Amino acid sequence: MVGQNLFAVLPDNPNNSAADGVATVPSLLKVLKTRAPDPMPVIRYDVKGGRGPYQERWWQITDTPILGEDGYLRWIINRADDVAELVELRDKVSGNTKLLR
Repeated sequence: MVGQNLFAVLPDNPNNSAADGVATVPSLLKVLKTRAPDPMPVIRYDVKGGRGPYQERWWQITDTPILGEDGYLRWIINRADDVAELVELRDKVSGNTKLLR
């Protein structure tokens, strides 16, 4: 995925009218400005399952700057950890089927 447009590689689910992949852009802009890592709140971002339909997924995303020796920003690492099981467990424990949705 290096060098490719993030939203071309991971497009929004066309069947989810609430999908808003560009919601991650403020985090990227913050990293550009501060040159500091930015952990985002947990977000829903569906992914396509192989050749099948999109699957609901929940992510904990952290955008981290990579600086060159000269201090200039060279890359932003967009790390996304799948926390869908944690969200499901939280929903079950709380009895809330709409938690974080």
